[in-house]
Amino acid sequence: MHKELTELSAYAYDNIGWHQFSIDNIQDRLQNISNVLEKMDDKWTRNDEATRSFIASWSRMCRDDVDACFPTSSCFSTN
Repeated sequence: MHKELTELSAYAYDNIGWHQFSIDNIQDRLQNISNVLEKMDDKWTRNDEATRSFIASWSRMCRDDVDACFPTSSCFSTN
């Protein structure tokens, strides 16, 4: 009986150890995924800011071109 209990105890500790390793492995994987998502979010944020800056600059440039072609003050005033 003592031998069977010893074997059962060893089996239980082996399984507990394996499950602990498995949980640690999953936690490491989740942390890696979290780190990757954080980096991607940062890159997307910087890309969004660059895109907004480009669109704003392009919009100002187009507005300036239109203002040059069609000035707001009339050049035909007779004053």
